[in-house]
Amino acid sequence: MLRHLRTTMDVGANLLLVIAASALLWRLYQTPGSPQDRAAGPLVEDIKGPTLSASYTRHAQGAGRVVLIEFSDFECPFCARHAQTTAPKIKELFVDSRRIQHVFLNFPMEFHRNAQVAAEAAECAALQGKFWQMHERLYAQQQALRKTDLMLAAQTLELDATAFGECLNTGETKDKVMRDAEEGRRLGVSGTPAFLLGIRRKDGSIDLMKRLNGALPFERFEETINEVLSRAETQKETRSS
Repeated sequence: MLRHLRTTMDVGANLLLVIAASALLWRLYQTPGSPQDRAAGPLVEDIKGPTLSASYTRHAQGAGRVVLIEFSDFECPFCARHAQTTAPKIKELFVDSRRIQHVFLNFPMEFHRNAQVAAEAAECAALQGKFWQMHERLYAQQQALRKTDLMLAAQTLELDATAFGECLNTGETKDKVMRDAEEGRRLGVSGTPAFLLGIRRKDGSIDLMKRLNGALPFERFEETINEVLSRAETQKETRSS
């Protein structure tokens, strides 16, 4: 009987350890970004000096002088969480009303096996005018990012499958993805998702003022966007006076 009691206690202790470990992993996953998937440093910070050329704004939604630039990875779970939970709120409140413009750039992380080819697939879809549709599809089905999965996604989106397959197999859009990532590194991006906020100049380039690191809550984006909108309005009033 004593042996049975000890066995029961051992099982109970092991079970508690498993539960505790699972809870810790869940908590880590729920934290906005991890050391691997987002840049280290403050969640929101001021930056001064860097600019983004207008040539990098090929994937844009909305309009306005204030621009939110997103560097993202299609295999990053925190990027998907942002795309599915926070981004729709930003789009509804700021982008659809043309208060800001949202720009997407690729930043595939090396330790994500399918991130590079997924980014190239999105660029191949863009050649047929369906970047944002592919963008949505990839984040909705992150476990299906192999080439065969991407071909199926192209068919589902009613793309020209032959042209899409040729684009993907020849690496036609690889340079675009690499240029995006190089520009991100120049601007200090080291993890995903990462966001930069700035004000557009007359020549189309963007003066960058704020950096947001990680899949932050909508409220942090709302506060920071409103701050930059206020700066843009102040600049306008100063120039007109």
